[in-house]
Amino acid sequence: MDRRTLDGVSQTPDTDAGPLCLYGFFRPRVERAEQLRQLLLSLVEPSRKEPGCLQYNVTAEADGSLFVYEIWRSRKNLELHKRTPHMIEFARIFWEHRSEFLRDEIESHSGLLLEP
Repeated sequence: MDRRTLDGVSQTPDTDAGPLCLYGFFRPRVERAEQLRQLLLSLVEPSRKEPGCLQYNVTAEADGSLFVYEIWRSRKNLELHKRTPHMIEFARIFWEHRSEFLRDEIESHSGLLLEP
């Protein structure tokens, strides 16, 4: 995953044939875990209010990892989401402090939802 795609979407077929699912595992450093958790949680409410958002969740895993799961109505809706003020601000903060936040690379996956 690189700065241009916080979601690994470039790995999915280049089509707008249906809902798009994104999965991301963030493995925070212990000393920055709560800060990263709050940063990710700050995206939930505004993202869920976007017209193309079908689902947006952040969960805490037993090992301390944070799991983000999103479903977008279409690739176009996802692209609009990435240009919202809350995502731009998140990306600015996250990439500026990425090495401080994470103990490992983000594991991300995406794909078309087969059964909506």
